[in-house]
Amino acid sequence: MERLLSVIVPCYNSEKTIKRCLDSIPNSEKVEIIIIDDCSTDNTKEIIEKYKRTSDKNIILHENSENSGPGISRNNGIRISTGKYITFLDSDDMFLDGYYEEIKKIMDNNYDVIVYNAKRLFNKCESELFMFFSNKIKPGKVDAKKALVFIKGCTCGKVYKSAMIKKNSIKFGDLRRNEDSIFTKTAVSCSKNVFFIDKALYLYIDNSTSLSNNDVLLDPKNIEIGFESVYNKLNKELFEEEINSLYYFQMLYCLTISNLRSGKSKKEIRRIYKKCKKKYNKNDKYRKEYNFIYRFTCFLFDINAFGLYLLLRNLIVYKNKLKRGTL
Repeated sequence: MERLLSVIVPCYNSEKTIKRCLDSIPNSEKVEIIIIDDCSTDNTKEIIEKYKRTSDKNIILHENSENSGPGISRNNGIRISTGKYITFLDSDDMFLDGYYEEIKKIMDNNYDVIVYNAKRLFNKCESELFMFFSNKIKPGKVDAKKALVFIKGCTCGKVYKSAMIKKNSIKFGDLRRNEDSIFTKTAVSCSKNVFFIDKALYLYIDNSTSLSNNDVLLDPKNIEIGFESVYNKLNKELFEEEINSLYYFQMLYCLTISNLRSGKSKKEIRRIYKKCKKKYNKNDKYRKEYNFIYRFTCFLFDINAFGLYLLLRNLIVYKNKLKRGTL
């Protein structure tokens, strides 16, 4: 039987969350679940094997020969998948009610990429995670070039046509961070059509110990490697304006923030920012469509107000901690 959807779940030491994750995946003969165990040292494997024995779901367990990280794990999942479409679910996250019913309607219409929103849960506080860096993206069919520029690089919130991914040999980068953005941007650049469902169908469960919340573990070089990887894969003539706008967001915005969070001196950050800015064409037709917060932040960087940015960021972090009661 041809599967309609392959759900790829990379996991490592996920004994506390893997069952909850698997429970959220629809039980359908058209859905296969591919779990990639990245050499877990706890009871993750045993829990999965017990789940396989007691569940009617189509579950395939693949074990990596060595600990390789989420990017390589997802690539292994893509390789053995058989579904017409593929999507990704982290082992500590969940699909929300109605997920399969919503995306199946769009998969039946043969789109290359389907995008949907998520909810973010952090310390029992829930917030919306819109899947684009522009709030001007409307539900329905989205121009593929505009989607390339504004889509968020995170793994969640997307479904891809498997044939497109495999034909173009699209893979996650061999990085511990920013590997997902390489895959997402490259996949969208290869798509002929993109459809956006303006509903939250995924629950992203964040926590204070995750990499995204740990400034000590940041490596700004991953931002540069990620952009270069995407740049090298895109058709320069076809995507000239889009590459310029991706450079604005990745190198002027993301790289600068990563440098600030990693503790580089303001003098060094100014030097890097000035160097990067020389390569950016200000005649960026997409820039005005980015959400205000990104444009305002880059304005602060333009006037060398790096200290003011850090002050504002610390105030926002403090306010959020007060709201969550985590101070």
